Amino acid sequence: MLNERRQTMRSLRVAYDNDGLWDWGKPDDIPSNFARMVDQYVAVGAPFLAWGVGSHLAWNFRPTVMEAAWEEPSLPGMDGWHLAQWDTMKELAARGTDPLSMLLEQTQRSGLPIMANFRFNRYHPELGMADRWFVEHPQFHLSPESCPWMQTATNPRTSQALINLEHAEVREHLVRGLVDVAEHYPVDGLQLELMRAIPFFELDEPAKVEHMNAFLRLLQAELDRIGQDRDKRVKLALWLPTEGHHRYLRGTWPEPFLDEANWGLDPATWIEVELVDILIPSLYSQDLAMTGLVPLPWWVARARERSTEVYGCVMNISTKVKDGVTSCAKTAEILRSVSDQCDGVFLFNSQPLHLAAVLDVAQRTQSA
Repeated sequence: MLNERRQTMRSLRVAYDNDGLWDWGKPDDIPSNFARMVDQYVAVGAPFLAWGVGSHLAWNFRPTVMEAAWEEPSLPGMDGWHLAQWDTMKELAARGTDPLSMLLEQTQRSGLPIMANFRFNRYHPELGMADRWFVEHPQFHLSPESCPWMQTATNPRTSQALINLEHAEVREHLVRGLVDVAEHYPVDGLQLELMRAIPFFELDEPAKVEHMNAFLRLLQAELDRIGQDRDKRVKLALWLPTEGHHRYLRGTWPEPFLDEANWGLDPATWIEVELVDILIPSLYSQDLAMTGLVPLPWWVARARERSTEVYGCVMNISTKVKDGVTSCAKTAEILRSVSDQCDGVFLFNSQPLHLAAVLDVAQRTQSA
């Protein structure tokens, strides 16, 4: 029965990063643009849409939170890209609405489940959107020694943009921020981008795994509480770094940082005790001329024997369209390979202008 279920689950999951909100137009245009996006995902058979709701070290899209985050005037030095997003968010806050509410209206119309996707352990200090609690507690920041790749003259995201999960106060604070969205929106689950801003601990912290597992157990307990009230499970998904992927993308990182033990990740235990519903290993990205898939993590085989679903992440795929026909052999090859080895494919950062073409390739790949 399990194998039969898995054979029917090979399909597409798509995350869209909220950094691209401006791509969806002005506030009055967003509902119709969202409707087209949702219809595309439904047509290709996507099990759900994961959509960015912010960073839980800074802000989310709930109006009362968003209004405080976006009330200041545009900051000096902001470029047109940020200014456009800033103005859109301010206008939506003034209307008492937000992008997630507008998107949920469309997904509920279509029956497409939606996961609220968070950038984990990151904020944008250059935009003045930091979590005040975090700023006021420097004892919870990581030391520069534990993330040396962030200490550059031109990088505003120093170690003070990364938080230390060793502390129970930190874990509890982050869970409150995450659960805020799950409680105030009828989302089907939460997703954390753990791969974007590692590490989560000081390099010499001996109990990384224990602290990370304590954080996830606390979060899952809160999601279970909400799920009981709604008479449905509120799912938890984790987008994970892989050693191979980060070796490509972060070639300057010191060798000790490139393994799960130093990230505090314990996917084998999460799978064994069914703590997490979905795991998403990073396998491919066009960034930095990364032209081949990295090997699947060792724990994927273990997930095949349990209920945890695994969706291989493919980032920043490009497509070529000629005479209305999508032709991208490399894209098709990558999507087919990931789908054959996992329960499906998780796309990230597919620009709206290219989304229809990517979905077309994915649909033809999966029906081949």
